[in-house]
Amino acid sequence: MPPFFKTLWLCFLLTPGLVHAQGLSAAEQASLLERSRLVDCKWKEMALTCSPGEVSALNLQRALLRINLFRTMVGLDTLILSSELNERAQLAAFMCHVNKRLEHHPSPDWRCYSATADSALAQSNLRFYDEKDRNSKREMEPVNGFIEDHGAANSALGHRRWLLYSQLQRVGYGATETTEAIAVVFPTADDYHRPKTERIAYPPPGDVLEQLVFPKWSLGLPEYAVDFSRAVVTMTLDGGKLIRVRKLRPVEAYGDPTLVWEPQGIFRGKPGSSTIRPEFLNKAIAVKVDGVVVNGEKKSYEYLVRIVSLQP
Repeated sequence: MPPFFKTLWLCFLLTPGLVHAQGLSAAEQASLLERSRLVDCKWKEMALTCSPGEVSALNLQRALLRINLFRTMVGLDTLILSSELNERAQLAAFMCHVNKRLEHHPSPDWRCYSATADSALAQSNLRFYDEKDRNSKREMEPVNGFIEDHGAANSALGHRRWLLYSQLQRVGYGATETTEAIAVVFPTADDYHRPKTERIAYPPPGDVLEQLVFPKWSLGLPEYAVDFSRAVVTMTLDGGKLIRVRKLRPVEAYGDPTLVWEPQGIFRGKPGSSTIRPEFLNKAIAVKVDGVVVNGEKKSYEYLVRIVSLQP
């Protein structure tokens, strides 16, 4: 099992700017992306002996930096790593790697199956790396896939909602050459704290680097009684052009109550590897969500997002 790693704290040094996503300019987002790539990715798991291996201390810090980049962008508290959860996440990633499947509740005929492995898989967010997650330097892009939550099977954005859950305080990270896992633990009543933000929008208000904008947009509210069933989303490009929106059915199963929708026409290319159309770059997009019922009261939410390209 991986050795004990001391709990890692993360502090962001923020600088002022004109239009920022919760204090981070697009240039700062790009810098943090660079600093949070996994490096020297030579995994040491041993399938024959069912040894899950380990992620280096450096890459654990980098994965945590990437998670906290997303949380900082939406205005949430940063997280810490737990050595116990790191071990569970590593075991979960290893199990998916050697069995070439993603399952939270595997059957006992899985390779290297154990009650501990079953529990670790049930407790973890799981994914396979995509080709776009790798580069020529053998560096890996961690976490992004959980925030993107590509595909119809992820229409509720369960992974994004776990990582951007307002009450989450600690996580564990594990990875192999093909998989990654983030173990979470549901907060207890004693863990409850008032979030720093009243809304968890992704992409968030302000400037957002184009690499961090994905086809599914969301608005989460850290409240107990939220009804999105009659919510209406309106998006308008700078200049008055309306952007068509496909609203997805609200699901109350993960983290904070969250509304999910897909803007139409912003992306081009194949699903999972799409890019932003040039006409939507470096322009303000007004987002308005009407008809949300919070604790019995109708509310509306409005904010501006600008998808920023740093390419000359």
